[in-house]
Amino acid sequence: MTAIDFGSVSFTADRAAVAIALQQVADRYLDGMEPTVAEAVRYALMGEGKRLRAILLIAAYRASGGTGDASGLAAAVEVVHAYSLVHDDLPCMDDDDVRRGRPTVHKAFTVSAATAAGLAMVPMAARAACDAAMTLVGDPRVAGEIVRTLMSASGAGGMIGGQLLDLEGEGDRIGSESTRTGASPQDGRADQCVGSDWRARGRCQRVVLGGIGTVRRCCRFGFPDCG
Repeated sequence: MTAIDFGSVSFTADRAAVAIALQQVADRYLDGMEPTVAEAVRYALMGEGKRLRAILLIAAYRASGGTGDASGLAAAVEVVHAYSLVHDDLPCMDDDDVRRGRPTVHKAFTVSAATAAGLAMVPMAARAACDAAMTLVGDPRVAGEIVRTLMSASGAGGMIGGQLLDLEGEGDRIGSESTRTGASPQDGRADQCVGSDWRARGRCQRVVLGGIGTVRRCCRFGFPDCG
């Protein structure tokens, strides 16, 4: 995998670009949604986070040779992350009242609204990723593969599976070896994303998905608290 030169990353500028892209995602995709749920989604998306996953994706995209604006695709990854936090904070999960210095979504609204908002953010992320990928590379097949990769990383074999392990391990000590064992299938899948199969599908696909692969590996297992 191509190494990321973090010296070339402009955290302030990239974070600002992702914030703008998230605002555009909210403005574009919340129209027509039930008002309370829409407000809960907007509340979750606009929270003050470090956006490290998004910045890593942008950095990986550039390191792989990308020259376009990947902030829209990075925003889609942030939508997935924000959704995971909404559900993580629910009473049936971590039961947290405060997130990033303000009430969690289920405290600011209701448990029902927060649950529905998290669910609504999954297809929103898929739509945002698809549209951003089409803008970036213009190939429906590449866009479809990007969405598939993102949703696979977000599903039961990835992030949601990690949430289940978190619940099952409540009160237990889980060492680094357990984390690495759980990470192995995802690491393998991410490695495939930057292998020879990608090259056969074209440089654009390798460039964009390389960013997602890096975010999956670094943030899911290397930096679990990089929210």
